[in-house]
Amino acid sequence: MKPLNIDKSGCSNTSSNCVVWQGPDIPCISLCKGDSITEVVYKLATELCTIMDTFDMNEYDLKCFVGGACKPETFKEFIQLVINKICYVQECSGCLNSCDPCNTVVTPTVPVVPTPSGGDPVVPIAPAFRYVNQFGDTVTTMTTSEYAVTIGNRVSSIVNTITTINSTLVNHNQRLLVLEAAPAPVYPTPTMTPVCVTVPIPTDSFTVLTALEQQFCELRTATGTPNNIFTNIGKAPAGLGASRSLNNPTANLSSLPGFNNTVTNEADSIGNIWVVMSDMRLAIKNIIDNYIPSDCASIGMNMYASYAPTTLTIRIDGTIPGTFANTFPTGTIFTISDDFGASMKVTINILTMINTIGGFPVNLAGSGLNLTSNLTITASPSFTSTVTKSECQSTLQYVLVNQANCAVVTYGVTTPAQIDYSYTTAAITATYKVELWNALTNTLIGSYAVANTIVQTVTGSFLPAFPVVSLTQYKLRLVVTVNSVDTYCDFTLVTTT
Repeated sequence: MKPLNIDKSGCSNTSSNCVVWQGPDIPCISLCKGDSITEVVYKLATELCTIMDTFDMNEYDLKCFVGGACKPETFKEFIQLVINKICYVQECSGCLNSCDPCNTVVTPTVPVVPTPSGGDPVVPIAPAFRYVNQFGDTVTTMTTSEYAVTIGNRVSSIVNTITTINSTLVNHNQRLLVLEAAPAPVYPTPTMTPVCVTVPIPTDSFTVLTALEQQFCELRTATGTPNNIFTNIGKAPAGLGASRSLNNPTANLSSLPGFNNTVTNEADSIGNIWVVMSDMRLAIKNIIDNYIPSDCASIGMNMYASYAPTTLTIRIDGTIPGTFANTFPTGTIFTISDDFGASMKVTINILTMINTIGGFPVNLAGSGLNLTSNLTITASPSFTSTVTKSECQSTLQYVLVNQANCAVVTYGVTTPAQIDYSYTTAAITATYKVELWNALTNTLIGSYAVANTIVQTVTGSFLPAFPVVSLTQYKLRLVVTVNSVDTYCDFTLVTTT
């Protein structure tokens, strides 16, 4: 909105839209705190125009009231005329003789309905004075005195409102003068601290926006427009997900982890490219490892292990040419685990201990492993050729059957077609079981088991009824079960007499 004083010298060009009303709400004219001065002045002016229309005598038909004589020119004269009329109706005395209704013959155009007692007559009232009473009926008539009092109250209220409006206009005028005299406000440019488009220090926002726009254009030039990207996404071979994997021909590409069958954006497309490239690399690596001669073929290793109380000894035999070094400088990580899920790790430099008689001892005390359980040792050694830079990796695994709980069993054949046995248990909670096998067919014939908690000597015999026959070779062994884990002791061959 253009200020009215924009072309006047000496005036501050402040729009009234920028000034708000800080006074209280005035419900009767729908004026609220926070309205702009433009809205305030407009509402006051509108209300003033309504009041002026109310006070305009040309808006009233007074023919039935004054009989066409001495029509009031002002609202003040009209009020006085109403008062005189009330005096006349109520048979007042002392009324003025000049043009007053007390001496005027009036022929009403609106019928006046007298009250039953012949007192104050009842007259129709203007729509603005009608109301709904407590019974829900719309009241359209009043006695003359009631009507006059109602009009007087309304006029008094209007006069009070005008007084308030005039006071408000004076207040607004004073505020406008202050605002017009105030210097034009200077709005500082907001600052921000960018993260990557410029140096991360407080910078005005226009500079940051300019840098951002420049870098966006550079990025768009490098990556292409969204239309270019979507066009090239569509160049993917049709039915790519149904194609066979090169590394695993039994599977489709769609079944590989990370492959997206429904490509909707560049991220999906690039993800599929990496999955396919990885599949191709694995297939090529398989060809190189298995069909193309390499110096990795010159490496050969075997792993063994033995156990003595609390000490596990790992031995590596084989060949590693001197042109190879550890891929990981510290060596190879070996994992030792028991049958109950516990495990420990140890790092061994295979290059320095291969083919050594003593091997690599590992102290298992305090490791958390169940030392009565079988132990599984696994490793994935990796060596890199210092000549060709080829990286060679293999897997070593050895299951150590822990015979620490095995007892020495003595077998005898003093009686034909009978095998006697005897052994001494340890002070452990375990089940000791002697198994009898046919050495020729390698099948289990039967067994005798004993539950044990203390040191004791156990003896027994496999009799002909078992059956055991003469002149036949059998193999027998002891099986010790601790915490549901079986330890299979070595077989002993026995031939009956």
